[in-house]
Amino acid sequence: RVSYVEIHNERVADLLSDRTSLDIRDDCGVVGAEVVDVSSLDEVLDVLRLGAERRAIASTDLNERSSRSHTIFSVEVNGATLRLADLAGSEKWRTEELRDYSKHRIKELTSINQSLS
Repeated sequence: RVSYVEIHNERVADLLSDRTSLDIRDDCGVVGAEVVDVSSLDEVLDVLRLGAERRAIASTDLNERSSRSHTIFSVEVNGATLRLADLAGSEKWRTEELRDYSKHRIKELTSINQSLS
């Protein structure tokens, strides 16, 4: 069984369904995330590809395709859960550059940097 969620601009969204406002709880992980039964490595890779296509990506000054979110891919095997996290990289910017950025980009940069601190 696998699930795949992203955290983007302080919101948790399911990359395997249309659910966009999930909760994370210490006792049980992400509440309401789609869980997919898989029985082979090929099926796991298919789910990873599907989630990667839905992930928030944008062009930045350094990368043409840069992930703008953190993701958590969970794999459950024989009652044990392994969670793999991919963290969006922090970005530095100079104050004078902010006037060239949209409000959405500033919010996104702030969210990424705050969640990594």
